Amino acid sequence: MRIPKWLPLFILLITGYSCEKTSTDLNHPSSLISEVHLSLKSVPIYTDESGNTYLTLNFSPDTLSHTYSIFFEQNRIYYLNLSGEDLEPIGFWLLTPEKDTLFFGERMDRFLYIYWQSVCTDTFYVCTSYNEALGLKTEDYHLTFEELTILDLEWEDLQLEYSGDWFINANNYLTLACHNTGQTKWVRINDNSLFNYDFSTEVGLRSGMPDIYTGIAFFSTDNLWPALNHPMGCYEFKILAPDDWERRTWFSDGGYGVSYGKAGNINTGADSWNELGLSTSYDSVTLSVNEEEVHRFRNTYFMDNGLYITVDDLKEDTVYFRNFSLNKQ
Repeated sequence: MRIPKWLPLFILLITGYSCEKTSTDLNHPSSLISEVHLSLKSVPIYTDESGNTYLTLNFSPDTLSHTYSIFFEQNRIYYLNLSGEDLEPIGFWLLTPEKDTLFFGERMDRFLYIYWQSVCTDTFYVCTSYNEALGLKTEDYHLTFEELTILDLEWEDLQLEYSGDWFINANNYLTLACHNTGQTKWVRINDNSLFNYDFSTEVGLRSGMPDIYTGIAFFSTDNLWPALNHPMGCYEFKILAPDDWERRTWFSDGGYGVSYGKAGNINTGADSWNELGLSTSYDSVTLSVNEEEVHRFRNTYFMDNGLYITVDDLKEDTVYFRNFSLNKQ
């Protein structure tokens, strides 16, 4: 398994903590009680003791904080996300087994997140609080816990790496179970020699409605944005029903540029499939949907040789891929 280049950064964030049972004497009471214990089941998604996959946090005048215990395993990568309408009053932090503060969640535009490679195997604590007066109202937030450890997979003679709930189903389709985490889920083809090639795959959804962006990231770096679980530099071609396509150019400083248009031949409905096509030839890139060219551009920002399948995990559904074709020129 390849170790991502960004991991040393997260190790640096936590070098002051080890699994030795010593107190760091920080600002949280040792009497904190876990309201819910979360455990990792057969898929890389956390569930509570009743089998509920995700949690809706309800803050009210009587309940302004929640605490959860989670059993983390050493060297595994974990992602915790808190989203909602108004994040300004929200506190979000991770505690050690001794209930001392390890670090606080990072803030993005629409969510707070904690992204961490655990240094040991033990039970840690995640806390969230509402830090303003609520009066008589209540506020709901969405809390997700999942593992993003990068794993290996072999399919149709392809060596793959993946992040997310991927597997090969009974029909030999490369399959992703979506859980509405808001994260990018991806599979990467392990071939760093890709430059001039033709690539295509067919994609279908259990619901028959491709209403989450699904596509291909190419000329990609191996480095990932922790908050988005997405290649830090790449081109990305995606489709969205009923007829939209989008091409993004992601830059390593976090910025991106967008081109978009209409593809009049996106199939929807039960058992529908759509073919995404990519052809690269030196400084020319051609993108197609169901063998119809929708976009051509010059490759002026070549970044690296990575080739990914990407899915925006924004609803409960299952995404299937079949008929991979990769031909080097």
